[in-house]
Amino acid sequence: PARAAAGAAEAPRPRVQVRRAPHDWEFHSDRPVIGVDEVGVGPIAGPMHACAVMLKPGITGADLPAVRDSKKMSRRAREDCLESILDKSIHWICRSTRDTDRPGARLALLAECASAVKAVWVGAPPVVVVDGNLPVPGIFDQVCLVRGDDRCLEVACASVVAKVLRDRLMSTLDAEFPVYGWIRGMGNPTEEHLEALETHGPCGHHRRGPTENAMRTWRNKRGKS
Repeated sequence: PARAAAGAAEAPRPRVQVRRAPHDWEFHSDRPVIGVDEVGVGPIAGPMHACAVMLKPGITGADLPAVRDSKKMSRRAREDCLESILDKSIHWICRSTRDTDRPGARLALLAECASAVKAVWVGAPPVVVVDGNLPVPGIFDQVCLVRGDDRCLEVACASVVAKVLRDRLMSTLDAEFPVYGWIRGMGNPTEEHLEALETHGPCGHHRRGPTENAMRTWRNKRGKS
Protein backbone atom coordinates (compact mmCIF):
# COMPACT_ATOMS: atom_id res chain seq x y z
CA PRO A 1 0.00 0.00 0.00
CA ALA A 2 1.13 3.56 -0.65
CA ARG A 3 2.85 5.33 2.21
CA ALA A 4 1.18 8.40 3.69
CA ALA A 5 2.51 11.63 2.27
CA ALA A 6 4.99 13.50 4.42
CA GLY A 7 3.25 15.93 6.74
CA ALA A 8 -0.16 14.30 6.34
CA ALA A 9 -2.22 14.21 9.50
CA GLU A 10 -2.15 10.89 11.33
CA ALA A 11 -5.39 9.01 11.82
CA PRO A 12 -6.79 9.59 15.31
CA ARG A 13 -5.79 6.87 17.73
CA PRO A 14 -8.47 5.02 19.64
CA ARG A 15 -8.87 6.20 23.22
CA VAL A 16 -7.85 3.64 25.80
CA GLN A 17 -9.74 3.56 29.06
CA VAL A 18 -7.39 2.90 31.95
CA ARG A 19 -9.02 0.94 34.73
CA ARG A 20 -7.84 1.35 38.29
CA ALA A 21 -6.96 -1.80 40.13
CA PRO A 22 -9.09 -2.62 43.20
CA HIS A 23 -8.21 -0.59 46.26
CA ASP A 24 -5.02 -1.84 47.91
CA TRP A 25 -6.32 -2.92 51.30
CA GLU A 26 -3.41 -2.97 53.74
CA PHE A 27 -4.87 -5.19 56.46
CA HIS A 28 -4.94 -8.93 55.88
CA SER A 29 -5.28 -11.83 58.29
CA ASP A 30 -5.20 -15.63 58.08
CA ARG A 31 -8.04 -15.66 60.60
CA PRO A 32 -11.66 -14.62 60.08
CA VAL A 33 -12.04 -10.84 60.39
CA ILE A 34 -14.91 -8.87 61.87
CA GLY A 35 -14.75 -5.24 60.83
CA VAL A 36 -16.59 -2.70 62.98
CA ASP A 37 -17.24 0.98 62.39
CA GLU A 38 -19.75 3.66 63.31
CA VAL A 39 -21.34 6.70 61.71
CA GLY A 40 -23.27 9.63 63.09
CA VAL A 41 -20.89 10.77 65.83
CA GLY A 42 -20.72 14.39 64.62
CA PRO A 43 -24.37 15.24 63.84
CA ILE A 44 -26.53 17.10 66.34
CA ALA A 45 -29.68 15.16 65.46
CA GLY A 46 -30.54 11.54 64.88
CA PRO A 47 -29.01 8.38 66.32
CA MET A 48 -25.51 6.99 66.01
CA HIS A 49 -25.25 3.75 64.01
CA ALA A 50 -22.61 1.05 64.34
CA CYS A 51 -22.10 -2.02 62.19
CA ALA A 52 -20.06 -5.22 62.28
CA VAL A 53 -19.36 -7.23 59.12
CA MET A 54 -17.75 -10.63 58.56
CA LEU A 55 -17.27 -11.44 54.88
CA LYS A 56 -17.57 -14.92 53.43
CA PRO A 57 -14.30 -16.88 53.13
CA GLY A 58 -12.30 -15.95 50.05
CA ILE A 59 -13.96 -12.56 49.47
CA THR A 60 -11.37 -9.90 48.56
CA GLY A 61 -11.32 -6.34 47.33
CA ALA A 62 -11.61 -7.65 43.77
CA ASP A 63 -15.11 -8.90 44.64
CA LEU A 64 -16.14 -5.48 45.99
CA PRO A 65 -14.09 -3.09 43.84
CA ALA A 66 -16.27 -0.03 44.46
CA VAL A 67 -16.12 -0.22 48.26
CA ARG A 68 -14.12 2.47 50.04
CA ASP A 69 -14.29 4.42 53.24
CA SER A 70 -17.96 5.49 53.14
CA LYS A 71 -16.97 9.15 53.52
CA LYS A 72 -15.16 8.95 50.17
CA MET A 73 -18.18 7.54 48.34
CA SER A 74 -21.24 9.34 47.02
CA ARG A 75 -24.62 8.49 48.44
CA ARG A 76 -25.57 6.74 45.19
CA ALA A 77 -22.35 4.70 45.22
CA ARG A 78 -22.97 3.56 48.79
CA GLU A 79 -26.53 2.53 47.96
CA ASP A 80 -25.31 0.64 44.89
CA CYS A 81 -22.77 -1.30 47.00
CA LEU A 82 -25.06 -2.26 49.86
CA GLU A 83 -26.65 -5.34 48.29
CA SER A 84 -23.27 -6.70 47.15
CA ILE A 85 -21.78 -6.24 50.62
CA LEU A 86 -24.66 -8.02 52.33
CA ASP A 87 -24.65 -10.80 49.72
CA LYS A 88 -20.93 -11.40 50.30
CA SER A 89 -21.20 -11.28 54.11
CA ILE A 90 -21.55 -14.41 56.19
CA HIS A 91 -22.68 -12.38 59.19
CA TRP A 92 -23.47 -8.70 59.73
CA ILE A 93 -25.37 -6.62 62.23
CA CYS A 94 -26.19 -2.93 62.59
CA ARG A 95 -27.41 -1.27 65.77
CA SER A 96 -28.08 2.29 66.84
CA THR A 97 -28.40 4.41 69.94
CA ARG A 98 -29.93 7.78 70.71
CA ASP A 99 -27.97 7.97 73.96
CA THR A 100 -25.07 9.71 72.23
CA ASP A 101 -24.30 12.11 75.10
CA ARG A 102 -23.37 9.24 77.41
CA PRO A 103 -19.58 8.85 77.87
CA GLY A 104 -18.31 5.76 76.08
CA ALA A 105 -21.50 5.38 74.00
CA ARG A 106 -19.54 4.94 70.75
CA LEU A 107 -17.24 2.19 72.05
CA ALA A 108 -20.10 0.41 73.81
CA LEU A 109 -22.10 0.32 70.60
CA LEU A 110 -19.15 -1.04 68.62
CA ALA A 111 -18.58 -3.72 71.26
CA GLU A 112 -22.25 -4.70 71.14
CA CYS A 113 -22.10 -5.21 67.37
CA ALA A 114 -18.82 -7.15 67.44
CA SER A 115 -20.04 -9.39 70.26
CA ALA A 116 -23.27 -10.15 68.41
CA VAL A 117 -21.39 -11.34 65.31
CA LYS A 118 -18.91 -13.37 67.37
CA ALA A 119 -21.79 -15.06 69.18
CA VAL A 120 -23.19 -16.58 65.99
CA TRP A 121 -19.86 -17.45 64.37
CA VAL A 122 -18.77 -21.09 64.55
CA GLY A 123 -15.19 -21.60 63.47
CA ALA A 124 -11.68 -20.34 64.09
CA PRO A 125 -11.57 -17.44 66.58
CA PRO A 126 -12.00 -14.19 64.64
CA VAL A 127 -10.02 -11.01 65.03
CA VAL A 128 -12.03 -7.82 65.48
CA VAL A 129 -10.70 -4.80 63.58
CA VAL A 130 -11.84 -1.49 65.04
CA ASP A 131 -11.64 1.80 63.16
CA GLY A 132 -9.63 4.24 65.26
CA ASN A 133 -7.10 4.04 68.08
CA LEU A 134 -9.37 3.17 71.03
CA PRO A 135 -10.10 -0.48 71.89
CA VAL A 136 -13.70 -1.48 72.47
CA PRO A 137 -14.48 -2.89 75.93
CA GLY A 138 -14.86 -6.59 76.57
CA ILE A 139 -13.50 -7.76 73.20
CA PHE A 140 -10.45 -10.03 73.05
CA ASP A 141 -8.29 -10.39 69.93
CA GLN A 142 -8.93 -6.94 68.52
CA VAL A 143 -6.82 -4.63 66.37
CA CYS A 144 -7.22 -0.85 66.53
CA LEU A 145 -6.54 0.52 63.08
CA VAL A 146 -6.35 4.27 62.50
CA ARG A 147 -8.12 5.05 59.22
CA GLY A 148 -9.32 1.47 59.32
CA ASP A 149 -12.19 2.20 56.94
CA ASP A 150 -9.58 3.04 54.30
CA ARG A 151 -7.19 0.18 55.14
CA CYS A 152 -9.35 -2.87 55.93
CA LEU A 153 -12.05 -4.15 53.57
CA GLU A 154 -14.29 -5.47 56.35
CA VAL A 155 -14.19 -2.15 58.21
CA ALA A 156 -14.99 -0.27 55.00
CA CYS A 157 -17.96 -2.58 54.41
CA ALA A 158 -19.17 -1.91 57.95
CA SER A 159 -18.88 1.84 57.41
CA VAL A 160 -20.89 1.66 54.17
CA VAL A 161 -23.68 -0.44 55.69
CA ALA A 162 -23.94 1.80 58.75
CA LYS A 163 -23.94 4.95 56.63
CA VAL A 164 -26.61 3.73 54.21
CA LEU A 165 -28.95 2.58 56.96
CA ARG A 166 -28.52 5.80 58.94
CA ASP A 167 -29.06 7.96 55.85
CA ARG A 168 -32.27 6.08 55.11
CA LEU A 169 -33.49 6.68 58.64
CA MET A 170 -32.64 10.39 58.48
CA SER A 171 -34.50 10.64 55.17
CA THR A 172 -37.56 9.13 56.87
CA LEU A 173 -37.25 11.56 59.77
CA ASP A 174 -36.90 14.42 57.31
CA ALA A 175 -40.37 13.67 55.99
CA GLU A 176 -41.67 14.11 59.55
CA PHE A 177 -39.55 17.20 60.32
CA PRO A 178 -38.82 18.82 56.93
CA VAL A 179 -37.91 22.25 58.33
CA TYR A 180 -34.43 21.07 59.41
CA GLY A 181 -33.22 19.90 55.99
CA TRP A 182 -32.10 16.48 57.20
CA ILE A 183 -32.53 14.99 53.73
CA ARG A 184 -29.48 17.08 52.77
CA GLY A 185 -27.49 17.44 55.98
CA MET A 186 -28.31 14.10 57.68
CA GLY A 187 -28.50 15.84 61.06
CA ASN A 188 -25.20 17.71 60.76
CA PRO A 189 -25.06 21.35 61.96
CA THR A 190 -25.45 22.91 58.52
CA GLU A 191 -26.43 26.54 58.07
CA GLU A 192 -29.91 25.45 57.00
CA HIS A 193 -30.27 23.24 60.06
CA LEU A 194 -29.08 25.92 62.50
CA GLU A 195 -31.33 28.59 61.02
CA ALA A 196 -34.28 26.24 61.40
CA LEU A 197 -33.34 25.61 65.02
CA GLU A 198 -33.22 29.35 65.64
CA THR A 199 -36.73 29.71 64.22
CA HIS A 200 -38.46 26.52 65.32
CA GLY A 201 -36.34 25.21 68.20
CA PRO A 202 -35.24 21.57 68.60
CA CYS A 203 -37.36 18.44 68.35
CA GLY A 204 -37.16 15.13 70.16
CA HIS A 205 -34.52 13.79 67.76
CA HIS A 206 -31.97 16.49 68.59
CA ARG A 207 -29.04 15.75 70.88
CA ARG A 208 -29.30 18.24 73.69
CA GLY A 209 -25.64 18.91 74.49
CA PRO A 210 -24.29 19.02 70.91
CA THR A 211 -27.27 21.08 69.74
CA GLU A 212 -26.77 23.68 72.46
CA ASN A 213 -23.03 23.88 71.72
CA ALA A 214 -23.59 24.22 67.97
CA MET A 215 -26.19 26.95 68.44
CA ARG A 216 -23.96 28.84 70.87
CA THR A 217 -21.06 28.79 68.40
CA TRP A 218 -23.31 29.75 65.50
CA ARG A 219 -24.84 32.67 67.40
CA ASN A 220 -21.44 33.94 68.48
CA LYS A 221 -20.25 33.95 64.86
CA ARG A 222 -23.35 35.91 63.85
CA GLY A 223 -23.04 38.32 66.76
CA LYS A 224 -26.15 37.05 68.52
CA SER A 225 -26.47 36.45 72.22
